[in-house]
Amino acid sequence: MIDDIEAELKQWLAPYLQGATATGRREFARAVSRYLYSSQSNRIRDQKNPDGTPFEARKKGKKAMFEKLRKRPNLRSGYTDSEVWVGFRGPVSRIADVHQNGLLLSPAPGQQKVRYAKRELLGYTDADIEKIKELAETTLLPS
Repeated sequence: MIDDIEAELKQWLAPYLQGATATGRREFARAVSRYLYSSQSNRIRDQKNPDGTPFEARKKGKKAMFEKLRKRPNLRSGYTDSEVWVGFRGPVSRIADVHQNGLLLSPAPGQQKVRYAKRELLGYTDADIEKIKELAETTLLPS
């Protein structure tokens, strides 16, 4: 799903990027990187999947999930002239991957593996796509 969205965005952005200067592309990449970091962090805080559905609840009495995961230095973003990325860093990237894809993991050494509910920590919302298009129009088009 993410690959389809990224392919669609690349196709939509191609004419904008083709005519943009290197400085314009860098400015655009920086703006998208900052926006996506904030958007993903806020969505994780709100415990929502990219489609707007709430994360599957955890056991009663436990505090909200991913409070530390959504903050620096765990959630990182960056950019180059040709790409923008948002992702997890270090040992928490494994935890994020397990929840992102609903994988099996042992909660503690020696315990039986448990299948975790799929909770899409990273992904594009419709608002993210619209904002990226808006940023392209404001930063890549000549004044």
